[in-house]
Amino acid sequence: MDLRAGDREGCGQVRSPEADLGRSLADAVGEAFVTSDPEDLGRYFDQGLPQGTKLFAVKPSENRQVQEILRIASRSGVAVHTATDRYARTAQVEGVGILVDFSRMKAIEKIDKRNLLAHVQRGVTFAQLQEALDGENLKIATPLAATSDSVLCNYVNRSPLKKATLYPEVHVYTMQVVLADGRLHRTGSHALNEEGADLREDGGPSLSRWYFGSDDIFGIVTRATIWLYPKAECRDALVFGFDSLPDLVRALRNLPRTELGWEYLGSDKRFLSHLVGADGRDLPAWALIVGFDGREKLVAYQRERLTGLARAMGGQPVEGLRAPLRDLLDEVWYQASPLHTGFYGTSARVPEFDAVVQQHLQKAGLSPDAAGRCLLAIDRGRCLYVQYDFFCDGLPAAGFLGPLEKDLCGRGAFFDRPQGELVDFVLDRVPNLRAHIRTVKSVLDPQGILNPGRYVRRQDPCHAPPAGETAVEGPVDIQESDVRSVEELLREAVGQEWVSSNPADLSAYGRDFTIFSGERPNLVVLPATTEEVQKILRIAYEHGMPVVPLTTGFNHGGLTIPRKGGILVDLKRMNRLVEIDEETLTATFEPGVRMRSLYFECNKVRTFAGLRLKPILPLTLASISLLSNYVS
Repeated sequence: MDLRAGDREGCGQVRSPEADLGRSLADAVGEAFVTSDPEDLGRYFDQGLPQGTKLFAVKPSENRQVQEILRIASRSGVAVHTATDRYARTAQVEGVGILVDFSRMKAIEKIDKRNLLAHVQRGVTFAQLQEALDGENLKIATPLAATSDSVLCNYVNRSPLKKATLYPEVHVYTMQVVLADGRLHRTGSHALNEEGADLREDGGPSLSRWYFGSDDIFGIVTRATIWLYPKAECRDALVFGFDSLPDLVRALRNLPRTELGWEYLGSDKRFLSHLVGADGRDLPAWALIVGFDGREKLVAYQRERLTGLARAMGGQPVEGLRAPLRDLLDEVWYQASPLHTGFYGTSARVPEFDAVVQQHLQKAGLSPDAAGRCLLAIDRGRCLYVQYDFFCDGLPAAGFLGPLEKDLCGRGAFFDRPQGELVDFVLDRVPNLRAHIRTVKSVLDPQGILNPGRYVRRQDPCHAPPAGETAVEGPVDIQESDVRSVEELLREAVGQEWVSSNPADLSAYGRDFTIFSGERPNLVVLPATTEEVQKILRIAYEHGMPVVPLTTGFNHGGLTIPRKGGILVDLKRMNRLVEIDEETLTATFEPGVRMRSLYFECNKVRTFAGLRLKPILPLTLASISLLSNYVS
């Protein structure tokens, strides 16, 4: 399509703003890589080209071109849309805009075999990357239900990976992100040196993590450094049949805790039939699939141990499925049907959630066999990821997916990446989440041009400071009268004996490990509850006084003391070990809990096969408070 037609001498036409936009885009990426043809554009959307829109699809080949596209959009004030799944959502697009197609950005910039990392552009596909890795005897962790062919999009969007049984982390370290004004944000260690360490996200606060799962509303991710794995000496699988969902869930909860095997997946007969391409007559009602990856002797030992444990739980070996499923473990599994949903939940609640799905199927007049179920044990069975594919002819079932997801979410199912009408349902139920997302977007994308309407809208409120006038304006300048009035308010909030301005008490808090000379805070407060900490912060905010927290040992806010005076909040009284949850292998505790006490209390709790629980302790200790070390 000739985008310069309206610009020719003698044509007798005045160029429209859309024509100027098309010409600018053609100059940026080349005329052959810009189209406004409705037929071409319709292929990008899940429900066809949105009515009443004027869109340009653009195919950049490098970061520089993406940056120029964003600069053009910023100057013109037009929206920029991206498809982070196979298709863009028709309902989210209106008016004049630019749709960016990354299919030309398919360079594998670097394969780092020594550090098991690959630098991939957004258009790199799974097949392309795996072909390149085969020659290096490497592989990737493959998704359970990929939403597109893009390696980067699936990883950045936190698609569940089959190896999440042992490695639940997002398999991305550093990224290159083009911001709304065309600037390039290099995250983590690459912000300093492209040839430096790849293994850290950020120095200090992990701000780059807000790009994960954000679907390009803060910036457009164009490159990522992803994890690789070596191909081991032996790759194998075991398959066990179970009679019921509760029996399968019990196995998925308990067996991964032994760390025998890498992947733990469960499937019903319907999904397993789709997976192996066989009819369901000879398949078990429920199947447990366990993947092994390691040395031959180690895998043999793990197979033998696990077989005994699985048999004791009622599992029956299914030898005929071992070979086909072993070969499938390192392949990418895509969403098996257009009607697909998935969520996280504790193992104890999975049967309850499944009953809800069956109720919705019955209400919609669909057979229970229409649903294919696949389960994945996450982080040694701490929770499960449960996905449903609905194999229905035509579209009569499409209307029931939205109500089903909202019903499940309302009952406690966790949707990691809500889409469609579920977004508002989730954001309306989490206090301040919408405002915080909107605030971050207003800073990174003040014009709101990046995927407008995705997660938040321009009219949504930003975060607002607490209401009320502060007693102090301008720079902090603590006066004796302010300290006295604040001290009285703090005594009312936490009790007389837990607030001190005594110089003898303050001097003990005036030393740390920095190069600065000792400084004393004006006040020390020892709260006992979160509610008391809230009261302290409200008082400090109203009077413009700085606050620094201190846990048991040293400060978890950076190992420093208040250089400008103010309030030091000593959290040593908040020393409750709230809960040790054997179901999710987690401990909930307050900042004053010491590592030694938590270790001994956890060690009293036994889990599957007589294993004892224990916390993971830091390599080096900044304090004796476990929380301060984890936060640091």
